[in-house]
Amino acid sequence: MKNPENLYNLAQPGASTRSYKERNELEGDGWFHNWYQTKSIIENSDLSNGGYLFIQFGHNDESDSYDVGDIGTLPGRGGSYYVHLKSYIQAARSYNLTPVLITPVERMIKNQGEELVYSHKTSLGDYANTVKMLAQDTGTLLLDLQQISWEKFNQYSDTKALQETFGYDDVEHFSYEGANQVASWVRDLICNSGDDVLCGEFIEY
Repeated sequence: MKNPENLYNLAQPGASTRSYKERNELEGDGWFHNWYQTKSIIENSDLSNGGYLFIQFGHNDESDSYDVGDIGTLPGRGGSYYVHLKSYIQAARSYNLTPVLITPVERMIKNQGEELVYSHKTSLGDYANTVKMLAQDTGTLLLDLQQISWEKFNQYSDTKALQETFGYDDVEHFSYEGANQVASWVRDLICNSGDDVLCGEFIEY
């Protein structure tokens, strides 16, 4: 980035669209980022020239638990996943920020001789497609990381080959090198989106 001092990474491992908002600044159980902290940073920043809020959730929303204190949400237009995502878009715009929706990256689940599993299609519905529907419904910039990661991962023979290139011992988490590759796909999606201002923030290495 040209101006890394203006970049805040407030992602929280294990968070869903729901739990990211339910955690507060007083909790000390390992949750070091939440929506309260994010709003505080936004409210104390100079946004006279605008800015962007990148919104990406999915993996943890796919939990089967929906009771109070759990993290799962339901996909589909009007489902709780859609509703929570929409609230972040509305908040971003209220702060003079441009929201950017990013579909969840695919899991590295691939049997030899078969296509990569579309892991965000569950018995409850299609989480990645819910993000796409919301982007269309609200006129929000969409970066379809789910589709590009599906295409890229399919170039490898199986899960083992993917893990050796991108990850560790599971199908969801990336090594430093793997994360850099995935980040480069996000950059490419940005620069193919038509948003020249945002694309101009990136420096080729």
